[in-house]
Amino acid sequence: MASDSEALEQVEPDGVSCAPTPDLLMHPLSLPRGITLLRHCLQPGTEAAPMDGSLPPGIRVGVMLSGSLDMYPRNRARPVTLSSPLLYLAASTEGYPTRYVLHPGEPITYVSIQFSCLKTAGINMEDLAEARSPHDDDPLPRVLLRPADRTLCSLARQLLNCPLNSASGSLYETAKALEFAALAIEGLVCRKDTADTAALSALDVTRVQKACAILVEHMQAPPSLPELARQSGLNVRKLTRGFRRLYGDSPYAYLKRRRLERAYQLLAAGEMNVSQTAFSVGYTLPHFCSLFQKHYGHPPGQIRRTHPF
Repeated sequence: MASDSEALEQVEPDGVSCAPTPDLLMHPLSLPRGITLLRHCLQPGTEAAPMDGSLPPGIRVGVMLSGSLDMYPRNRARPVTLSSPLLYLAASTEGYPTRYVLHPGEPITYVSIQFSCLKTAGINMEDLAEARSPHDDDPLPRVLLRPADRTLCSLARQLLNCPLNSASGSLYETAKALEFAALAIEGLVCRKDTADTAALSALDVTRVQKACAILVEHMQAPPSLPELARQSGLNVRKLTRGFRRLYGDSPYAYLKRRRLERAYQLLAAGEMNVSQTAFSVGYTLPHFCSLFQKHYGHPPGQIRRTHPF
């Protein structure tokens, strides 16, 4: 990533297919004052594989909507694990090399904004040092991580699925991108943790992540909330609080989002028709169509018509 318009998605190491689904692959959008919008969906292989690149000078702030990966800033030995839905910020005055290791299986979908300099974003390195929480699982004060809330995730999806195809689409994307950047920076640099979102212990984090993996693995027939809590070693209250802390949602609101994201991927890839897709993610057809329409703003059949494989 040698320039503002070059992004992580442009690196294709051996063993990793980075071919995105057509609806998620978009060219970088140049915005005013040295700001670039980047959107992509990386398709990991069946095994973890490294991707070497570099973060350019300035600030990159974004939301990871799906998938997970390990990031090694400045090629350090200790990784920073990024798991969706995640709000992240990486900043540097000079740029630095970074290695990524994509976790196998799920596509990694993200939207990010690159500022060519810190001043453009209206913050400085002192702001970032003060914003870094002692609970952040991150070796550098220049990398900030937070769970992405519903508002930012919704904006990211709107940037991935622009409803306007005319010349006004660029204006729409510019407005949404600037709104996305402002809210993301506000959420990272200015947000203060409340008692309700106090840090979990390392063991609790591991257990919540285990519960998340169970939900995703069994999305067609997920366990009940009490059973999920039992399997993960937590009580229902701590599990729910932990999910809100790590993923920005309750366990089953998170599951609904992951089901719909998986359904979108299946339909866009042409692997299944609408009925088959609904069944594969655990919904009846009428319920699936209703949820999909509310979430994406158009019926699931429209994806099949747009991408006739």
